[in-house]
Amino acid sequence: MKTFNILPAMRTISVLLFFLLFACGNSANTAASSETGSPTGTPAALEEGAAPQPEAYVAPERRDVLHYYRQLKPPHAPPYPLKENGGKWMTRANSTEEPFEAVVDLKNGFIEIVDSGTGGGDWTYRVVLFRTAKDEPVIGITHTFFDGAGIQHSYYFLRPEDPKQLDWTKHTMPSVSGFDFLPDDNAEEEAIVEKLLPVTLELPRYGTSVKAHVYTGLEYIYCRGDENEYSDYCGLFRQVKRKELLLKWDKEKGRFEKG
Repeated sequence: MKTFNILPAMRTISVLLFFLLFACGNSANTAASSETGSPTGTPAALEEGAAPQPEAYVAPERRDVLHYYRQLKPPHAPPYPLKENGGKWMTRANSTEEPFEAVVDLKNGFIEIVDSGTGGGDWTYRVVLFRTAKDEPVIGITHTFFDGAGIQHSYYFLRPEDPKQLDWTKHTMPSVSGFDFLPDDNAEEEAIVEKLLPVTLELPRYGTSVKAHVYTGLEYIYCRGDENEYSDYCGLFRQVKRKELLLKWDKEKGRFEKG
């Protein structure tokens, strides 16, 4: 009987199985690497030549009314620098350099400067911060000069964060005139009403509604003395049915509406 030594054959089979297992494991690793976009498992977006990923959106910094006040330029800017001193906000008039106190209420987004006497009358400046439903800042500005008899008034509404347009006055504030304080059937000439019944806006420190006021003080100039070019229109003052009109802030539309 012949006998066979199987040990060499078993060694050969073991070696072959080892190499087969190694080859299969390497193939699996290669396939896994291919799924991630690179042989080392690095994401495809980070490979050389791949397009960069967009940066995460960063909302603009939420600034206060003082920041926007200091960014104002003529004709919008009041000519009064503001500086805090000992817990009080001080300013000065260019004509006298004499310091006086101003109101700076950062919590309510309100600044008021009243300069009495340095220009032959009283100058009042207000700068107020409103916000739309999208949190966009809208800066309301009023300049008012009163000399004891007549009054001058101008106003602006700006969007300082809008890169395309700064002045939004016409969009923000509806037209308000002396006719809003007279009977609906009044048919007086527009130029006469504008001259005798000027309107001013009072920007709020608290809340968001603006008050429009009609000024009737010119009656004492044109209707209580000698004959003048406006004497025939003195009856206009007696027709005034109200002195105040409320304008409510609509933050969705970013404008005021007559109440």
